[in-house]
Amino acid sequence: MPTRIVLDTTPVPSQLSPNRQNCHFTHALMDPRPEMDEDDDDSLSILHNIESNEGKTSSQGEMRKRVSASGMTSPMRSSRTRSTHGFRSSILREMSVRQDSPTPDQQHKNTLRISSGDIRASPRFLGYLFCFIAGSVLMVSVVQFYKTETTDALPVTLEAIPDNTTEDDSDEFYYTPNGDVVYRWKLWAAIYASSGMVGMCLLIMIAHYETCMAPKLWIAIFRDGSLAERNLICFLIVCWAGTLHICTSSLSVGEVQANVYFTSWIAFGSMALTYGVWRESAGLPTLMDRMNQHHRETTYNWIWIMIFSAVFAGSATDIYYNRDELELRFQGEALALRKENWITVLTVLWADVLVSFLAIVFNECFFESRPLPCKCRRQSGVYRCVLGWRQFEGIVMALGLGAKFWIILEYTGVDGVINGLNNAYFGIWGSFFNSVFALGTWLKEARNLEYVIREPLD
Repeated sequence: MPTRIVLDTTPVPSQLSPNRQNCHFTHALMDPRPEMDEDDDDSLSILHNIESNEGKTSSQGEMRKRVSASGMTSPMRSSRTRSTHGFRSSILREMSVRQDSPTPDQQHKNTLRISSGDIRASPRFLGYLFCFIAGSVLMVSVVQFYKTETTDALPVTLEAIPDNTTEDDSDEFYYTPNGDVVYRWKLWAAIYASSGMVGMCLLIMIAHYETCMAPKLWIAIFRDGSLAERNLICFLIVCWAGTLHICTSSLSVGEVQANVYFTSWIAFGSMALTYGVWRESAGLPTLMDRMNQHHRETTYNWIWIMIFSAVFAGSATDIYYNRDELELRFQGEALALRKENWITVLTVLWADVLVSFLAIVFNECFFESRPLPCKCRRQSGVYRCVLGWRQFEGIVMALGLGAKFWIILEYTGVDGVINGLNNAYFGIWGSFFNSVFALGTWLKEARNLEYVIREPLD
């Protein structure tokens, strides 16, 4: 009588991962083998083990689905999400977080403690540092300009002074060896203003690291959302705006020294950006946030057009008030404008600023276009033209772009009256480029804009 051997059918725990188990099971099914006999107990036991492992894998998948459906997440995923939303303001804060936190919850608590108490990781610190560097370069450049022009080239400066210059004019103006004229009060004001701003920025940076005398006071002033720091930043913006006018206006050092001109703008722009960083750290919406949520994309372009147009118009106004000390040349000849001509020019330039401002207001107020009362009757229906601010905006942009292109082509080229290191030159170019961007944005928005609508016959 044949002896039958009974094999143990208890499933052996697999050493493969779930993915490896599925792969192993797939290869087992796809392997071209000869058909097994029903009496082959070894093969049956192998298949039984594979089926049990597959059942275990499917039960694990069902368990994951139940956990995800109940709203529970794994600790690793929760920690990743929490860290993503926790570090928004500064890279220095990520470097300041302790790496030995045992759990994600403790790490999150340490992050909150650092962001509210350690002002060394303040995201506004970088703005103060930029202002300190730019102000230092500005101060050194002005001092070098003053020293070199008053010591090395003193005999040449006497030859560069015009014949009709009196002693009072020598006290009021500063003449360079190359024949450039600078207001003496603007030269000294640039030295004093840059020195004061550098010292103020240096004290602010020292206060971020001072821990002996009054650390609680500095934390109260420079913590996130502090109104005292907001007022300080606004004060620095006003001071740098005054320094910007001193160093870049007519008959200033910035028209002669490129370092003075560009560092003045860099310092002013750094403080303006620092104010935006303060609003973000305080949980307030920034200008970019408001523009991203606005229903019209061209509003962002109109704001920049208005800014550069205001710089251009303000520079022209400054030239008008100093026209007696300036010699304007156009195409190699002296340009003499009467007062009526100046008033016409300034009216056109400030009107461009007003148009940009009104465009921003119209984008905020006018949403829908209205059909015109006139009709055109055809056999297929009645057609009416639609005119609104969105249709008229493209015409305004095209006209402004054409006018600025003509100004650049006519007055900023070779022997142009608007040339060199001055705000008028960069202002007209900035307004032109932003007008190009604005027209492109409007064309993208006006793809599905209707100009003519069809109404059924009565």
